[in-house]
Amino acid sequence: MKSDIAVGLAVIALSVSSLTSPVAASSPASARVSKSFTPCRLSDPLKLQSIEAECAEITVPESDAAGAKWITLSVARVPAINRRKQTDPIVLLAGGPGQGAQLSFTAVSTVFSRTGRQRDIV
Repeated sequence: MKSDIAVGLAVIALSVSSLTSPVAASSPASARVSKSFTPCRLSDPLKLQSIEAECAEITVPESDAAGAKWITLSVARVPAINRRKQTDPIVLLAGGPGQGAQLSFTAVSTVFSRTGRQRDIV
């Protein structure tokens, strides 16, 4: 289970950090990007605050097993503000069933204000 999660996170991080065109799905650990990142806004559940971001959908395998089921993930990226940004993004994972990182991000976005200057936040 932990290796499945690690594979999934690695696929997401690599796909998101280098997204300019769809990623070829040539192995079980590949991802498919259904569209390029497009402008969007991340809002808290009450719509009291929002943050500009870029959103896309990435289809990934649930595990690295042959014939694994594929699932589509909604991914948001808050681009770094520095033009000489680092290439490795910070990947935010929300906890618990039903809690999405996109809905949670506005509540914790100030924690990433300094780091977000140098790295994309996914």
